Amino acid sequence: NAAFKSCFMDILTTHQRKPMAYELAMKQHFFHFLTLAYEKGLVIKDQPKALSQATEERIKSVLLYIEHHFADNIAISTLAQLCHVSDSHFMHFFKRIIGMSAIDYINNYRLEQAALRLKNTDTSIMNIAMECGFGNISYFNRQFKNRFGMTPKAYRGMKGVVG
Repeated sequence: NAAFKSCFMDILTTHQRKPMAYELAMKQHFFHFLTLAYEKGLVIKDQPKALSQATEERIKSVLLYIEHHFADNIAISTLAQLCHVSDSHFMHFFKRIIGMSAIDYINNYRLEQAALRLKNTDTSIMNIAMECGFGNISYFNRQFKNRFGMTPKAYRGMKGVVG
């Protein structure tokens, strides 16, 4: 659904840019996302439970780690260690809190970073793919097209229009 995709993009962009009143903007986007899900009947009609401070701190540490190491090969075991849990527990924990698998989140974050570089630099597409943690250019191109509906080259060609 385009509304969900747009809302998710708003969340990622706000997380990356951290504008003034960043926390409020993030809450606004999350509430909008929940409203969309509620309207589509995708969530139980109960109030969402607030995260405990410990859970919030654990997920923040993981998201910050991903933000700082997205270009590296990130192992689930490394993320699980940040939360002091097993790999399988971490995978369930992350999906329950974030709403997608850690691998999907990492790939989406990498693709967002690649899109920013395509819009804002003249670095080659291959180098951007490598800088963003994609070791295989054809996999990068496929994932990028799935995410943005066009190839990285086409996206770059629109950089004066997009953004």
